[in-house]
Amino acid sequence: SGTSIASGRTLFVDNRGPIGAVTMSPFPPLKAGGADLALILDEPAVSTPALTFVIAGTTYPVALEGAGATWVATITVPSANGTEVFRYAATDALGNAGTTLPSGGSFAIDATPPGAPLSLSAVSRPAGVVRLSWSGPIGEPAAAYRVYRDSVALPGTVAPAGDLTGRFDDAPAEGVHTYQTSALDLAGNE
Repeated sequence: SGTSIASGRTLFVDNRGPIGAVTMSPFPPLKAGGADLALILDEPAVSTPALTFVIAGTTYPVALEGAGATWVATITVPSANGTEVFRYAATDALGNAGTTLPSGGSFAIDATPPGAPLSLSAVSRPAGVVRLSWSGPIGEPAAAYRVYRDSVALPGTVAPAGDLTGRFDDAPAEGVHTYQTSALDLAGNE
């Protein structure tokens, strides 16, 4: 026997648990330090989902806060390069367990800064402008460059040219100045 359905009635069958998606800020690759994440479920969980990630055989639990289908956390990203995988579990109101993360189930950590830019040169230009130019670092290519005048970072960053070189025009106050450049990778390591 079982439940009978009269004509015109609809029976809803739910036999799977919540499916999750993880988003992170900043967007991976991540450097060592902190990162915010959100776990969004396609249906509410009845209790706090379990979320962990594994690095070099060590499991790190994620302390989620939230309710229903939206959960957030801040994680500490260790200084280890590699691709890390989230493990997840949640249960819906009918007791169905879900462990599927089709979106955001892994993230990359890049804790190694790129090398220093090479061959920095400065040329005096009209109206007191100083034109700096340099070539890219050996090894990991730069995603951006930072320019320092007198050991102080100038605002913003410089995008590399197609050949990974950099160029920056500066109009400093009159006097003697020193310049340095540094390379940043996609994770923000400098």
